[in-house]
Amino acid sequence: MYKQEVFNKSIVLVGPAGVGKSLISQSIHQIKQKMPIISTDILRHCPKDVNVIIERKKHILKEINNCEKQLCKEENPQIVKQLNDNLEKLRNDDYICDRQIEMRTLLPNVVNYEELGFDGELSQRIRDNFGPIAWHMYQKQFENQLLLSIIDNLEEPVILDLGGGMTISLDKDYEILEHQFRNNPNLTKYNFDKIFNKEYMGYDIIRNCLAPFDKVVELVLPENYKQTKRRASDDKLNEYFISTGQYHEQAKISVHTDGLIVGEGNNQHVDEQVLKTITNEILDITLVM
Repeated sequence: MYKQEVFNKSIVLVGPAGVGKSLISQSIHQIKQKMPIISTDILRHCPKDVNVIIERKKHILKEINNCEKQLCKEENPQIVKQLNDNLEKLRNDDYICDRQIEMRTLLPNVVNYEELGFDGELSQRIRDNFGPIAWHMYQKQFENQLLLSIIDNLEEPVILDLGGGMTISLDKDYEILEHQFRNNPNLTKYNFDKIFNKEYMGYDIIRNCLAPFDKVVELVLPENYKQTKRRASDDKLNEYFISTGQYHEQAKISVHTDGLIVGEGNNQHVDEQVLKTITNEILDITLVM
């Protein structure tokens, strides 16, 4: 298949954390099953060797089995809650493994953060000293290289679920961070120019990566999202990311997600009718593009 045909037929979802990109990706996939889902959030730390993922999945399944056996015997409400919480996490980890296996089968040569030199300890130290914006700037060089690698390796149309920070670049804050970094005594042993590889930072890389795609869809949060007790309201970077206007600039169409998630706390759930409506809206618009 010609590369331009891949770009023309793929559907790219952009938008802040908690807006529903993963839910909507899955919903689109149920209708267009020939189109696999590529999630950058799941792919960024995905091992290159599928066998490593398979072995991890086997271990998780054993843990799930053990946890379910304990639940059958346990009567203490507090321990039952802990076991249920652990079981939910394990099942999510199992789901992640399945997705990683799918994506690695499709994109075996796409880079991951570790082979690019990502340092998790340093990433956390940057966040502790300078906050989430500086943390995102450190992530950006790896995000951009991952995005470039995905684009280079795509050989068939996909549903591309781009993480909330993946398509955002805070270029104007870079000089401020550099000054703060060089004057922080906790980071004097680190070389700023090596830590922040400017060759792979900057909004132009993101713009150029998304430019060939016809069907770039911006998913828009409800106006009152900050008042809701949901993931979108908890994410400290969402408001800043949205304020850049970059999601809207990249998109060919914008679709609102009002009413997709209803309820609060443990009572939150997906409104299936709203999810169906959003999915059909995206498919109807992208069909004629």
